Amino acid sequence: MTRHEAEAGLPAREDGWWDVFVALEDDPREDGEVPVGERDTLVRYLRNRRLTLQLKCAGLDTRQMAMRAVPPSNLSLLGLVRHLAGTERFWFRRVMAGQDVPRLYRTESEPGLDFDGAVP
Repeated sequence: MTRHEAEAGLPAREDGWWDVFVALEDDPREDGEVPVGERDTLVRYLRNRRLTLQLKCAGLDTRQMAMRAVPPSNLSLLGLVRHLAGTERFWFRRVMAGQDVPRLYRTESEPGLDFDGAVP
């Protein structure tokens, strides 16, 4: 365990990859079905991306979710969740459905609130 990990209250790592993979029988993204057609492919793609992010966030508290991956970068899991929520809202509601809904986590003066505003 590095000093940074200990100070952040993170669990000790057994090796470099122990927490990266999910056993196939436990992986919610694998159901054995092959997508048929464009819509099914898109739905499965989005579902799997959402599940991957959910797996990464499982068991974390708000402080851990908002922790910056590599300071001074503003990248965090909470920022990714906010960014993806805003992106999906933009494409599905504004572009595809033509709804005039406000953008999430973005203003004229602060366009990067999805990451910059991601605090516990």
